[in-house]
Amino acid sequence: MFLAELICSDEECELTLEAVDHLVQLELLVCEDCDCCLQIVSISSLEAVELEAPPEPALAA
Repeated sequence: MFLAELICSDEECELTLEAVDHLVQLELLVCEDCDCCLQIVSISSLEAVELEAPPEPALAA
C-alpha cells in the first residue's frame, strides 16, 4: 500500500488530493471534476502495524 499526493493532469484544473491504495490502482485514478488522469507527485510506502492495547491500570484496593 502507498500514500500518494496526486494532482490533475489538466493545467486548468486545480484538484489535488491524497489517496491510499496499491500502486496499480493509484495510477488508474481520474479527476472527479474533469475526467483527466491524475498524476502522482509524491508517494510513500505504508506498512500496516498492529498496535497492542495499553495495559489496564491497577485499581486501588
